[in-house]
Amino acid sequence: MHIGDDKMITLDLLMDDKPERFFGIPADIVTAMNDTAMDPTPDNASYMARFSRFAKLVNGQEIRTETEAAFVEDMIAAGLARKAD
Repeated sequence: MHIGDDKMITLDLLMDDKPERFFGIPADIVTAMNDTAMDPTPDNASYMARFSRFAKLVNGQEIRTETEAAFVEDMIAAGLARKAD
């Protein structure tokens, strides 16, 4: 699945028992995910790096951090999130 940097999507984060829903372009979604994190980071790059390390340790999943769109694509591919209809 390819998600462009300016593509509006609805994303369900599947990390907890009750999915969190985010809407917007990938950069806005990552910002919102960071804002709702238990320990927010100073910026999207830091958040994506931390989340990527966590996914690698816990699930063995590789999550790219070059862009917010790549990050979201890999989260979906890894089953950590889903694109909502």
